[in-house]
Amino acid sequence: MNILHTVNLPILAPGRVEVLDSYSTLAMARRWETMIESLQKSKPVPDWTIQCVATAPLGVQHQWWFRSCLRPVRSMIKRLRSRLKLSNG
Repeated sequence: MNILHTVNLPILAPGRVEVLDSYSTLAMARRWETMIESLQKSKPVPDWTIQCVATAPLGVQHQWWFRSCLRPVRSMIKRLRSRLKLSNG
């Protein structure tokens, strides 16, 4: 089995260097870093409020059902429904 290595082929060396410089994961990471740095400098970071009020979906008939204290109950009911659907086939 013959395996070609670019290290052994001096003709392919310039192409290898081009590929490593332009298409390697390091080159991609450097492009991302440059892009992120340019975006960070262009816009100041907005001030976020400490608290955020989340409202229930507007089209829901019973909005009290979407209170955060009922989240464990909703997830338990969803699990029960999925198990019943699986058992009924």
